[in-house]
Amino acid sequence: MIVTAFLNSDTFPDLLLANFASGNISIFLGMGDGSFAEQSPVEIHTAPMSTYTFAPEVWQSQI
Repeated sequence: MIVTAFLNSDTFPDLLLANFASGNISIFLGMGDGSFAEQSPVEIHTAPMSTYTFAPEVWQSQI
């Protein structure tokens, strides 16, 4: 599953990739030129379905 969200203070869309088989999320911050910075996977240690709520929770925490 791939989700787009604005995760940091810039105006560039970022990507979250849910890796259900390995139980982690890869976060790729948008660079503003159509490319994304490389990131290491983040272990979430939770049921895969809870990944669906990840992007809104991160976005709300930025407010």
